[in-house]
Parts: sequence; C-alpha cells; structure tokens
Amino acid sequence: MPRVAGYDYAIAGMGPAGVAAAYRLGRLGYRVVILEANPRPAVKPCGWGVPDAEWLPAPIPRGSVVARIRRARLLVDGSEAIRIEGWLSGYIVDKPDFLEELAAQAGAEVTYRAPLLPHRGEARIPGRGLVRLDPSRSLAAVGNAYYPGEKIFALEYEVRLPEGCADPEELLIDFDTRLVGYYWLFPAPGGLFQVGLGGYADPQSLRGRLDRWVRRLPCRAEPATRPRGAPIAVGGLRLSSLAGIPVAGESAGFVLPLTGEGIRPSMASGAAAAGALASGGDPLEAQKAIPAARAVAAQRRVLERVRRMEPGERASLLASIPPRVHAEVALGSLRKAVILRELSRRPRLALRLLRLLGFSE
Repeated sequence: MPRVAGYDYAIAGMGPAGVAAAYRLGRLGYRVVILEANPRPAVKPCGWGVPDAEWLPAPIPRGSVVARIRRARLLVDGSEAIRIEGWLSGYIVDKPDFLEELAAQAGAEVTYRAPLLPHRGEARIPGRGLVRLDPSRSLAAVGNAYYPGEKIFALEYEVRLPEGCADPEELLIDFDTRLVGYYWLFPAPGGLFQVGLGGYADPQSLRGRLDRWVRRLPCRAEPATRPRGAPIAVGGLRLSSLAGIPVAGESAGFVLPLTGEGIRPSMASGAAAAGALASGGDPLEAQKAIPAARAVAAQRRVLERVRRMEPGERASLLASIPPRVHAEVALGSLRKAVILRELSRRPRLALRLLRLLGFSE
C-alpha cells in the first residue's frame, strides 16, 4: 500500500488542532499535508469565539476577524448578574477563513474529501485510494467523532436583529441552572447575530428551549439560517492513539468543559503535539504539560461539582463570583493570585473555589 509521498508530515483534520500543528511544523521548515474528510473546513457549528490570545500558537489573521469583543454580560436564569467591560478583549472569527489562512501561512497542502480510517491508520485520498500514514510522522486531529469521553449537544442558528437591539462588541451569555448549560448571543458575519444553546438535554429539547429564549429577547429576531447542531466533548482529556497515530484537539478532549470553548485549547494541543513530533518527543506527554490541559482538568472538576448541586445553589454560586474571577475560570487562565486578590474579603468562597480548581491550598 502506498504511503503519503512528498511530505514530511501528514495531519488528519483541518480543524483548529490540525491547522495549528501544520503551522508549527511549517514554521520549522517541514512539508506538511492536511487531510480533511469534508469538502470544506469548519463544518461543525460553534460560536467562532476566540475570547483571548493566550495559548494561541499563531496570530489571528486580520481578514478572518468578524467582530472585536470588548464587553460581556452574564445572566443567570434570565436575570443579569455580571457585566464585564474595560478589560475584556477577544474576537469572533470567520472560522473557515481563519483555518484556511493559517494553513496557507503554514505552506501546507490541503486535500479535501480525504477521511482518516482511524482504526487502520490509513486515509482515503481522492485519485489515490488508501494511503498508509506513518504514526511517527502523523497526527490525528479528527474532532469529536472519535472522542471517547462524555459529550453534550449544542444547537445554534443565526438571526437578524433590528439596529441597536444588540451590541456588536458584546457577548451575551445566559446560564440556565436547571439545564446545566447556557444560551448565547454572539456577533456573526454579515451583520447577523448567532444564538445558541448547549447543555445536558437532547437536541429536540434544546431546540424548544432555544426558540423560547429567542422569543424573550428585547426585540424581534428574524431567523436567517437553519438550526445546526453538534456534540461537544466535555469529559476532559482522553489522550490516546488511533492505530498508533497520536490524537490532538477535540479528539483528545481539548475543549473547556464549562464553556465549550474549543478553538484556543485545541490549537494549543495541536501545536504542542507537532512540536513533539518534530523533536522526537512524545506528542501525548507534550500535550499533558501545556496550560490548556490544566484548564480543561480544572473546568471538568467544577462541572462535575456543579452538576451535583441543586439549581438554587448553582444560581447562588454563579451570582456570587466577581467578574474577574468568572473570567479567570471561564478563560482557563486560573491565576491563583488574581483569584485570591478578588476574593480577599470572602476567604471561604476563595478557599472553596481554589480547592475546586485543583489548587493544593
């Protein structure tokens, strides 16, 4: 059976992890081919949010930026709890453009409609048939389909809103304490806004809940796209190999379980795995060592605890946490000094959160 010829490394999957891996290897001077199963990248629906530049192994291409995020409002069961303004800086990106531009900057060759057969270590490449991948020179960044841990479902669609109804530089997040999930209203390309819901419910139930939430918005929302849904890996890290090929990104659980954010942690994962491949190290061990891995583990612990709470206790906890501490947890920064400073007058809450996040003291 033929092997991938003409390239130093083969990356299966053109999501954030795969593109970040190709970018790292390309910058090191290697020839890289990306094998993407779909006819275009970013077919999985998501919020397209990059709320912070931390962990990113590559700059955000300016042409892919849809909106600059400067503010956030956090609601709990429809009631406003927290406003964040003055120190938040993030982006909404056009994810397909974002991935294609970074792949181009990496100098990677992209082959679409080339799925990985993960249990055989082979890829089916158009015009060439089955091609075997060398595990020592390949990476499987193939998304949630091959993630073995817990998943939830998320649903979203885009809407048109009257001018002035929503802030195009703001993230609106509404936590549903009964569902253990949240609704969102994010800016989207073309002057639209994206509404969505993710949580512990089946897709049909999520659709009904989301439609009701949209009807409660302060102005009439006109649907502009059909609903799209996808599973999200929230079970924490599951670092393994597929037919000897190391996994990265959402395949390995690099999604923040509390927020569902996957672009930043997956990119950090892919870049770390690629660096280890290039240096002769262990890609799985390299991924364990990055800050994103610690953030995933900490958020998973919090999620498990929150799920055991009664709805009233969840609501009370969410409303009691100061804005900067919310940001430390949600973004995965987890700076102990910041948390202690913000909660200096509430030592019991500080101790509770630090233990929950996995700090020894």
